[in-house]
Amino acid sequence: ARAPAVRAYAEQWLHFLHTQFVPQMCTATRRHRAERVCFAGGVAEANWPLFAEVLIEPGSQELRPLPAELGADERQGSKRGRAAPRGPAVAAAGGAPLIL
Repeated sequence: ARAPAVRAYAEQWLHFLHTQFVPQMCTATRRHRAERVCFAGGVAEANWPLFAEVLIEPGSQELRPLPAELGADERQGSKRGRAAPRGPAVAAAGGAPLIL
């Protein structure tokens, strides 16, 4: 009964990571770029199997691409108008994938 709500919450996180966090915190112009994201706390810990299914590429720790149904084609970059990175994995520092 709780699974649809948890999946929707994880999809909101995926959208946020692609549209706000990555464009603003993982760009080559940042002096100290984010390379990893850690989810902690009761909600993440209790629901991690479903979170991981939504957020992480199978067999890796890399962030999944943003699906079209979550707005992949309508992504807005940061306030400066930069477009969010596209491709199979989101690049962090040095072009490495963002690790969760």
